[in-house]
Amino acid sequence: MKKRLLLFLFVIGILMQPMVINAYSVENKLNDSHKNVYAGSNFTSMDTFYLNNPLNITNLNLSDPTADFSFWHFIDSGKQSEYAIVTFRTEDGVEKSYTITPDPKSFGQHYAVITPSSWKLLDGISYANKSGNFNLSHSGRHEATMGKIRALAYLNPFYYEVIPHKYYERTVDKFYERTVDKFYERTVVDYYQRTVDEFYERKVDEYYFRDVIEYYHRYAQQYAVPVFSKKVNSIDNTLVTRLTYNNDTNKAEAINGGVFKNGHTYVEIDVNDAESEEGIWFTIADSSKNNGKKTPDKYNRPIDYKYNVRIYGNKLIISFDDDLVSASVGAYVVNNPKDFPGNAPKHYKNTAVISLPKDYKSTVYLYTHIESLNWYDNEGAYEFVEWRMDESKTKYFDYELDRTEKGSYELYDKVEHDYDLVKTEYGDYVYVKTEYGDYKLVDTKYGDFKLVKTEYGEYELVKSSEVRNKKFVSYEGTLTLTVNGEVMPLNQDLILAPGIYTFTLSGTGNVFETVSKIVTIRTGINDDVLFDDFIYTLADDIKNPVIHEEDLEATIHEENLEATIHEKDLEATRNDSDQEAKKHYKDIEGEKFWLDKETIKEYKELYIFRPVINLGNEIDPYNIYAIRLN
Repeated sequence: MKKRLLLFLFVIGILMQPMVINAYSVENKLNDSHKNVYAGSNFTSMDTFYLNNPLNITNLNLSDPTADFSFWHFIDSGKQSEYAIVTFRTEDGVEKSYTITPDPKSFGQHYAVITPSSWKLLDGISYANKSGNFNLSHSGRHEATMGKIRALAYLNPFYYEVIPHKYYERTVDKFYERTVDKFYERTVVDYYQRTVDEFYERKVDEYYFRDVIEYYHRYAQQYAVPVFSKKVNSIDNTLVTRLTYNNDTNKAEAINGGVFKNGHTYVEIDVNDAESEEGIWFTIADSSKNNGKKTPDKYNRPIDYKYNVRIYGNKLIISFDDDLVSASVGAYVVNNPKDFPGNAPKHYKNTAVISLPKDYKSTVYLYTHIESLNWYDNEGAYEFVEWRMDESKTKYFDYELDRTEKGSYELYDKVEHDYDLVKTEYGDYVYVKTEYGDYKLVDTKYGDFKLVKTEYGEYELVKSSEVRNKKFVSYEGTLTLTVNGEVMPLNQDLILAPGIYTFTLSGTGNVFETVSKIVTIRTGINDDVLFDDFIYTLADDIKNPVIHEEDLEATIHEENLEATIHEKDLEATRNDSDQEAKKHYKDIEGEKFWLDKETIKEYKELYIFRPVINLGNEIDPYNIYAIRLN
């Protein structure tokens, strides 16, 4: 079967002949392994590219430590694209798509675009009139490494203008007298009483009840759905290239490469064959050392998977077919096997692109080292795993009555009604007694007060106060700002590396104490550091005191003359009252009530499950009920 290659094409500066691009008819989609990635950590110069700048990002100066952006370089190997649409996800999780055009000098092959450094590449598609691979050639992130901050200070020098005030007072006493007459009365009360008899009756009712219980159950129907999965082959051992031997004896020799002492291998690459569209396929093998295994079929044990080698634009590209799930690939390419270094090569995810050595000829030698290899078995086909219960589809039926049980009648309650008044009988009033109350003051009449005399005291100092008016003046000293002990300009932008700093402000003349602030610097532009709490005062300017003299409110002295007493009896008040009633009670025979209690319904919590019904089938992983695990 023909294998489709997954390639990273790192091609820069290829010379091409001009051509006329017709209306596009082909969609070259972005390589799957290039999706859902952030820009690389190594920044590459963008001076030679026509730059797409859809967000109008302006801080592209590499010498500006606060510049912050990512650079993306795409290649359409079809070389006749007219435009592309690329989609990114912002740091807030929002997806944004932009239309970009290729570099005019590249004849529809190269694209370059910039975004904020925090954005992630999700997808892309290039529209061309020739099929090709649309790849992310390389990318780089230029992140801010310094921060901008400014220190500001404000001073408020002032003095007080002090105006003293003195307050004097004197007492004023006034003396009055008046006549007083007092009037008294007392009550005279006559008391009468009579007897009161009240008669009451009430009913008594008896209630009987019995229990009524209904028992219910209900059915439930469960459903199962098919589960499918792709079988994944996984090898975590160290893997190398499987060699070809001239025979299968203990004296066999490799005819297309060689073996190192540690069991790793290298192969000879025909450059002309590798430059073909199909490239060269190599079988992968376990690199365990011989350990007494004498023939080639016992060591460098082959596995049932291959990798592809292709040479394109002075690059050797290692890739796999569509069955690949993941791999870690490292490799070296040399002109002579003796040039292989002794250290482990750099590893890449899923594919590897290695520069060819200088002055290479028709043959080069490749050392390949693969770790953590995973690939789909059976060309990625889904296989049936199990039938799984789908609780969301379980159907529960209505409750059904099983039986009804009734208990015996029992006396449940006896209700005694309230007594109702039937009649009341009153006797005649009979005189009981007469009481005289004490005399109580009912009125007092006062004459008018008349001024007898007024006396004035001497003025005396009662308090002193002052008015302090704040007067602001200009500060004529020098302010000095230090950051971690180093003198810095005040009220100007400072460029500092991220970190924690001590900002200190001092002034000449010792007019205020030195003040420090702990400040955290972050990349980009930071909030201002504000020194606004410096206040100092000059000597007070004291004015002549202001004198205040005033009279206190007069104290009133009032005196009553001895009162004249007036006493008399009021007309007697008659009081009639009832004695406490005698109450007579009796019960009247009540009624009997025979009733059923409110029906009690008992429901079984355990359902009666009917046989499980399977939805879908075991051969179609794409039916509407199927679950696909990977």
